[in-house]
Amino acid sequence: MIRCLFAVVVTLAPAVAWADLLVASYDGTRVLGYDESTGLLHSSSDAYGGSLTGLLVGADGGVYSCSIGGNSIVRISAGESQVSLFATTWTNGVLGSYGIVSGPGGDLYVTGLGSHNVGRFDGKNGAFVEMTVSAGSGGLMYPTGLAFGPGGDLFVASSTTDQVLRYDGVTGAFEGVFAQGGGLDNPEGMRFGPGGDLYVASLWTANVLRYDGTTGAFEGVFAQGGLDRPRDLVFGPNGDLFVSSSGNNQVVRYDGTTGAFEGIFAQSNTPWGLAFGPELAAVPEPSSIALALTASLAFALARRRRRPTTNRVRVGGATGCGKSLRVSLQVVFWMRVMAK
Repeated sequence: MIRCLFAVVVTLAPAVAWADLLVASYDGTRVLGYDESTGLLHSSSDAYGGSLTGLLVGADGGVYSCSIGGNSIVRISAGESQVSLFATTWTNGVLGSYGIVSGPGGDLYVTGLGSHNVGRFDGKNGAFVEMTVSAGSGGLMYPTGLAFGPGGDLFVASSTTDQVLRYDGVTGAFEGVFAQGGGLDNPEGMRFGPGGDLYVASLWTANVLRYDGTTGAFEGVFAQGGLDRPRDLVFGPNGDLFVSSSGNNQVVRYDGTTGAFEGIFAQSNTPWGLAFGPELAAVPEPSSIALALTASLAFALARRRRRPTTNRVRVGGATGCGKSLRVSLQVVFWMRVMAK
């Protein structure tokens, strides 16, 4: 009994907390956390009843995501798995909540894919504040990603017009078309990079395009290869660029300076929004499981040497420790499946 309990305790030992690449899974309806160095899955939220798209880490350290199916914003606390409703968007005229970004004051700005607008919600309590960008302003159609620029203006991807539109970050007044051309076809997520340029995921050309962060002039294709319907992008702590590729269920990694393809970072179920943030509810590390397996084997061998076979007590056709060994093997199998 003691040795079997020992094996279970080792198997379920919590992982050490670290920074994660958080991924909103559209079909999986949950947020998954991958180790920023290895790409191994080791944290996750519970599933939610609506496909998740945009993702961010708020000023309070909470993880926020848009539920396009639920027309809402949901929240997950660091180290936890529970997904809770933070704000309902459709009652305030934001239909099909899709992209999300935190503003300079900490409020949350959300694009309405079906209502062609951008709404603002209080970052502390989720209360609706205002319709920052009114429906169709400046030709906005089916908005997806959005970002605040270095100067405080708000940039919104207008997916069906293949443009990035610029608005006053305070009043929401339309200031003009900021970026277009260069093959941009259905823009999705976008970020201002370390050098101030704007990087945009182009859905149907399966690449990331780069535009001058001041003038909006097209500067070229920055990253391509390995992408199929890219949805979002984020620069990591080490400067590399990570892109969610929803068509082939992968997160792809590129050199953040040259755009060179560095490989598949992680396998994920229809990945959408990306953000670097805190670990959620821990999934046991493969290393911990391997330790448990080794411990179980060691105890089983030691027991075999100490006692004759006739003295073993069998439970359901197997010794108690053999049963724990099979449990450990099953955990190893499922962890390997989840990590793919």
